[in-house]
Amino acid sequence: MIKFSTKDDLLEKVKLEQKSIELHISSQINLSNDLVTSTNNMTEDIFNDFTKYMINIKNNIELFYSLKDKLHSLENEKEEKKLEDIVSDYNNTYTLSINKIFSSNLEIKNFIKKLIATNKSNGIVLNNVRTVNTTNSYLEKTLIISEISKVVILPYTLHELNEKLENSSDYKNIDEIINKEYTLPLVYYKHSAISRFKEAMDLALHKEKLSYLKALSLALEMLTNYNLHPAIITACKNMDELDVYLSCLEDNQLDDFQLFDIKYEMLPKVVKQNKEEFAQV
Repeated sequence: MIKFSTKDDLLEKVKLEQKSIELHISSQINLSNDLVTSTNNMTEDIFNDFTKYMINIKNNIELFYSLKDKLHSLENEKEEKKLEDIVSDYNNTYTLSINKIFSSNLEIKNFIKKLIATNKSNGIVLNNVRTVNTTNSYLEKTLIISEISKVVILPYTLHELNEKLENSSDYKNIDEIINKEYTLPLVYYKHSAISRFKEAMDLALHKEKLSYLKALSLALEMLTNYNLHPAIITACKNMDELDVYLSCLEDNQLDDFQLFDIKYEMLPKVVKQNKEEFAQV
């Protein structure tokens, strides 16, 4: 909230208010991260609540950015009447929204506490450690999703592996590099929807360096893309690669995706014979 006063005094208040809004945004980001890390045991109810709360957080962040824009316009405005109008608009928006946001935050925090308590009672450890396994086969530019070996192996080229081997004293051979940097346990993607969300956030934030709000928008979009295996998001080096794959997926033309191969190693399906079939054998 800002009380209107002289221009100079107003600018000082605007600076303080901007810092307050930044803290609100940081609080929403932290809440989002806490929600992601606490969601390990997935049921339909939890998934629905997770989606609802993430959308709430996204909307809250958008609102705070909108409030920041209003504050920024105060810094540049010179007409006193317009300044009064902007301050009034800012205060009204803030007043109407902040109690609702705090109430939503409390609901989300209680949900997180409940999830953590449930995880502890079930002996679930909350972490994102990517445990690795060894591989002895070399398939360049290939994403391997293996139910047989229980691992996911991300795409690589022998050229980049040899470069890593030459430039690092941490590895003795190529196998160690694949094992350490390119191999993930299949269980890492146990909950597909949440995994898509996490991997999309990682792609947007760390590979593309997008804002948290844009990353959150992408992650929510990927959350319900049920035909997309989350490991494919991990395998993409940037948004362009993911966009190409999604375009091929939407057009049902996956053969046109040439950036890397995707190999599924599936467990054989057991076919049960009925009594009549057994009698004929």
